[in-house]
Amino acid sequence: MDDIYDSNQQLIRACDDLRAIQVIASMAEDHGNEKETLAMTRRALEPIIDDIQEAINTIDEALIRLRKKEI
Repeated sequence: MDDIYDSNQQLIRACDDLRAIQVIASMAEDHGNEKETLAMTRRALEPIIDDIQEAINTIDEALIRLRKKEI
């Protein structure tokens, strides 16, 4: 169960990170530097995507273990 809780916390942090990117992108829209904004966004998304995928994998593994216990 700790796996699921930890993964939930990881997803919450990833969501917060995505909100921060959204704010930065919105501010960049006002200043018009699209190329720099796209590069920053791409770099910022890589670890967030990795964190989300790790959380998904952990939850999947926990659900498989839970299913096996039920059988």
